[in-house]
Amino acid sequence: MQSRKKRVLLVGTSHAEVLVRTHTALGSACPFQLRPIILNESRYFPWGEWCGDDYIVNPIVTADLTKALKGGTFDHVTMMIGGVSHFELGGVNSPRLFDFVIPERTDLPIVSGAEIIPYDLVRQFFRREEVNILKPLFLAKELAVSLSYMLPPPPVSDAEMIFGHLPDDWVEDARRLGVPDPIFRYKTWLAYASVVGDICAERDIPVLSPPSLTLDRDGFLKQEFSEDTLHGNGTYGEAVLEQIASFINADAVEAA
Repeated sequence: MQSRKKRVLLVGTSHAEVLVRTHTALGSACPFQLRPIILNESRYFPWGEWCGDDYIVNPIVTADLTKALKGGTFDHVTMMIGGVSHFELGGVNSPRLFDFVIPERTDLPIVSGAEIIPYDLVRQFFRREEVNILKPLFLAKELAVSLSYMLPPPPVSDAEMIFGHLPDDWVEDARRLGVPDPIFRYKTWLAYASVVGDICAERDIPVLSPPSLTLDRDGFLKQEFSEDTLHGNGTYGEAVLEQIASFINADAVEAA
């Protein structure tokens, strides 16, 4: 019998696109095969829409994901869905400056002059978003043999770099209100990651954190791994692919 590389299904949005490009660049050097379902493609647009407090996933997404998983040809499914809500909360200063204290990280400073809001309120914001956005992940949990969720990278520590990569329609507000302190942006990412981790733990879904080699000693993404302050670059993509390979033990090839 011939051996074959393990097969991984990658489902996600812009963060997943980084992995697809990196996997293509690596070619046969990548220890596993990768098939993507990229939700930003026109076929799926929009891949989901809010209806009141409920997020309705495009039925084409549900159908394609179900078809792929029921085929039983994938050894592992990993998802990189969402991962932008922390940036939306921390990308530009609010007209009414606010901050919060993370009980497990009381060492992190508070923005000077900011109004302190309850940490639970921040978590509620993220939970409402992510428990809806992650619906394709919950479907995969019902159908996949092996599953993981990959957290997006944390922010970089350079405020000027953040400003230089803001969406065009944010620039005017950023000029008027300013870009948040790096620590505030990092705290919003920590809160987001904590909520996603809890949601996944409730469903017994493993969460893969950003590779440690891509982070500086304070937990920020190193600039050499950043594409545009929100997404990782190709070097980051290589580190994540190596992480996935280790998680699925890609060296243990399957018999064809």
